[in-house]
Amino acid sequence: MVELDHKELLLEFIQKLENEEENVVLFLDEFPDVIQAIIKNDGPEKAIDTLTTLRSIRLNDKLKKFTLVFAGSIGLEHVISTLDRTKHVNDLKTIHVDPLTSPEATELIAQLTEGATMKIAEDEKIYLINKTGHLLPYYIQLMIEKCDVILRPEQRPGLTVEDIDLAYKLIIKEGRSFEDWEHRLSKYLSSEDAGYCKEILMRCAHSEVYPIVEAYDLSKRIIPNTHYKQLIDDVLLKDGYLVEEGKGYRFLSPFLKEWWANRHPKFEIED
Repeated sequence: MVELDHKELLLEFIQKLENEEENVVLFLDEFPDVIQAIIKNDGPEKAIDTLTTLRSIRLNDKLKKFTLVFAGSIGLEHVISTLDRTKHVNDLKTIHVDPLTSPEATELIAQLTEGATMKIAEDEKIYLINKTGHLLPYYIQLMIEKCDVILRPEQRPGLTVEDIDLAYKLIIKEGRSFEDWEHRLSKYLSSEDAGYCKEILMRCAHSEVYPIVEAYDLSKRIIPNTHYKQLIDDVLLKDGYLVEEGKGYRFLSPFLKEWWANRHPKFEIED
């Protein structure tokens, strides 16, 4: 059996694209996971070789019809920091996807319920949007799906405010949709850094705004050798857990905040 050289095949494919009329944009989803898997299974040098190859493709002036987009739920820098090869991604431009506006959320709800038996009046749509808070399409889809589950057994088409409240509570209680937010901290960070981030999130979940000065004090006890502000900025803020507000931090998503508070009750906090 002849072993395929995937690197050479990719380079040949990209070269052929230059003869085509159309431009090609290739999305590599969950790319940080890919690099982490290469590090684990094939070793750091193989991961560095992959990053080097992809950088050479991006910087090749002759390749004008091919664009690479790396997608992921956590920053690529966190994964490659252990390789000491951040130079291999310093040419990348980071694009943060903003949440939907209220009109866009309304349009998405219309698309999700088109042809469905479930009917949502305008007042209930507004209530659902306000209840969701941080308007990521994923959260809206969760709400619509759970509302449908509530209505279906009763064969009742009209959605009420009480149904929306119940859907929200059920999503928080079941929690399956949010567990990855916690697990990926341990997956990508050292045990000490992950422990600190989880402690900060637990305190934010039980606060309106958690003071920056308290985050600093906590870091001196838990991660004295790590720059706490850099860790919070590069992980918890950039990856959509928290937002900095005034002199403190708060959760970006009401959904995620309530799930975290439910998963980690206040009595777990040790001062």
